[in-house]
Amino acid sequence: MELKPLNLEEWRQREFVPESVFNDIKNRIKSACEFYLRYRNNPELFEKEMNVSIIEKLRKEWHNWEEHFDRYVFRLAFKSIYSGERSEE
Repeated sequence: MELKPLNLEEWRQREFVPESVFNDIKNRIKSACEFYLRYRNNPELFEKEMNVSIIEKLRKEWHNWEEHFDRYVFRLAFKSIYSGERSEE
């Protein structure tokens, strides 16, 4: 898979995606990005707003738990894209 920035407009024109479907996809991607950016590097806010306890679990499992937290939040934000896949770390 080639790594490149997302260009939804190009995809839409090439695949003839209806406007309503295009807008829905665009909004879902935007929401996932905003979710990630809100909680990235902020595990305390994540725990508070999501009502989950993740910090202690990560501290026990990983020496560099902050890095693993950011990966966790990224994969959570884009879980339907990454389901069943393992990324190279």
